[in-house]
Amino acid sequence: MGLNLFDSSEIDPAKLAAASARCYLALGRLDGAIAYAAPNVVELFALMLVRRTLARSLAAAGYLFTDAMFEAWIARAGGPPQGGPGTAAPAPAIAAAVLSELRASKWPALAEAADLVSRAASHLGRGQRGRAVDDADPESGEARGEGQGAWHCDGLGGVIPAARAVLFDGDSTKSEHVDAPLSLLAQRLAKVPALFAPVERGAAVIETDAGPVAVPLAMQQSQGWALGLVVGEMFVNLGVMRRPVPFAGVIAPQVLRGDCEPEVRLLRLATDIGQGAHEMLEDLETARRLVSRAEAALLDARSTSRAPAVFALIAGLGLATRGEVCDGFKMTAAGADGVLAKLLAAGLIARRPGRAGGFCVAAVAGDTLGGSFSQVTDARVASGVDELDAAMADVDRLLARPAT
Repeated sequence: MGLNLFDSSEIDPAKLAAASARCYLALGRLDGAIAYAAPNVVELFALMLVRRTLARSLAAAGYLFTDAMFEAWIARAGGPPQGGPGTAAPAPAIAAAVLSELRASKWPALAEAADLVSRAASHLGRGQRGRAVDDADPESGEARGEGQGAWHCDGLGGVIPAARAVLFDGDSTKSEHVDAPLSLLAQRLAKVPALFAPVERGAAVIETDAGPVAVPLAMQQSQGWALGLVVGEMFVNLGVMRRPVPFAGVIAPQVLRGDCEPEVRLLRLATDIGQGAHEMLEDLETARRLVSRAEAALLDARSTSRAPAVFALIAGLGLATRGEVCDGFKMTAAGADGVLAKLLAAGLIARRPGRAGGFCVAAVAGDTLGGSFSQVTDARVASGVDELDAAMADVDRLLARPAT
C-alpha cells in the first residue's frame, strides 16, 4: 500500500525523524568525501556530476529518454530528446540554462567541468537548426511569450533565478534559523509560485464518427526542474554543506502541491535528497576507482600529458568523439588522435560502434565500479542512525533521573 501524499495521519514521527537523520548523515558523508578526495578524483566526479545534472534536469522537466538516447545526443549521433505537451521547455534550452548555471558555480571544480563540457559538447545547447540557444532571436516563433512554461534565449526567462528566490526568500542566506534545514526547505517549497506548480492535466472532448473521445491535454507546464539546481546553494548557506552540489531531480512534483501535508512533504524530501546523496557517493567511489585504474595504466605518461584529462572527459560524459576532444581541449586532430591512441593502447577506452564513432570507457572483466558501494553506504548510515538513537536514549535516561 502506497503512502497517501495528502494525509499525514499515517506518518510515524519516529519514521520521519529517522529519515531526516539518514538524510543529514548522507549529506555529511558526501561533503566529507568530496573534501578529502584527491584533486583528480574530484575533477572526474565533477564531470560525472555535470552529466547527471543534465540528465536529471531533463527527466524532471518531463522528458522520457534512455541512456542510449542521451549518449547519442552527446555524441552528435542523434537529436535532443523529444518533448510533448507536458515538457517544461525545449531540451536544448534546458541544457543551455543548466550548463550556464553550473559554469557560474562557486565550486571551482564544478565550474571548470561545466566549462569543459560546454566547449566539448556545445551542440547540447543548440536547437534543431544548430543555432545556439543564446544566439537565437527572442522575437522568433521559437521563443514563447511570458507566462507558464515560458522560455527565452537568455536562460529560459530567468527560471533558475526565480527558483533561487523561492528557496532563499530574502533571509534564507542566514544561518540563524530555528527550523532545521530540511524543515525550512519544506516550508519554502510549500509556497512556490505558479511557475513551479506541478503539471495539471485536463481533457478535451472531440466528436468523432464513433462518438465523443476524450483527449488528455496538459493545462500548464511546470519549471520545477530548476529548484533542484539551487538546493545545494541553500544547504551551503545554512551550513549543512561546504560545496553547492546540485541536486537535480530530487524535488518531486508531489511536494510542490499546495494540498500536500507538511509531514508528508518533509518525509518525501528527506528520502529523495538522502537517496540523491547516496547516488553521488557511489559516483564519487566510481571516480576514485577509474582514476586509480588510469594512474596504473599511464605510469609512463609525462606530467604534461593530456591523456588523463581526456580519459576523465570520456569517463565523465560516458561517451565522447574525437571532435569533442579537439573542441574541449583546443587540440588539433592529430594531437587528439595521438592521445586517443595512447588510451586505446593502455586498454582504458574502447571504440563505441555506431555512426558517431565515439569512445567510451573500456570494460574490465570482474570490474564492478561502485557496484556494492550503495549497500556499504546504506549499512553504515543505518548503523550511524542506530548509534544516534542509542545516544539520545542515554540522554533521555539522564534527564529522567531525579535531581539530587
